[in-house]
Amino acid sequence: NESKSALRRRAPFACTLRTGAREDDEAGESDDEAKRKERGDMHPFFMMAIAVAAEVFGDSMMKLSNGFQRKLPLLGTVAGYGIAFYFIAQTLEHLPIGPVYAMWTGLGIALTAVVGAIVWKEGFNLKMAAGLACIIAGVVILEMGM
Repeated sequence: NESKSALRRRAPFACTLRTGAREDDEAGESDDEAKRKERGDMHPFFMMAIAVAAEVFGDSMMKLSNGFQRKLPLLGTVAGYGIAFYFIAQTLEHLPIGPVYAMWTGLGIALTAVVGAIVWKEGFNLKMAAGLACIIAGVVILEMGM
């Protein structure tokens, strides 16, 4: 087994080493967690929540833009996706890409469907509810595996 510092020297990208693995130190915190707190970084799951909310906002603004014909909602779309990509990139500094991407897209799909049903009156039926339950269950299972 190689040490983390030996792996860091060999790894082409520093972010490949940030897997979210929890190695407890004497204070009961992982090294990554202590460094995050020291730098004042947000918690990765909070950053992911911001990314999901920004994506859902961007999706809603895209619907309002009428095929990008209306300029203000178009700016909202660009801002929403810009914020979403920024915060998902920050999340990937702390957590592995597979579960992060699955959670981001899965939660984004689920919340966008709920917004579509409530805000846009696009309807909601048992099949849609079952599909959303499957997405949420998949996200929970992925989270448990991290």
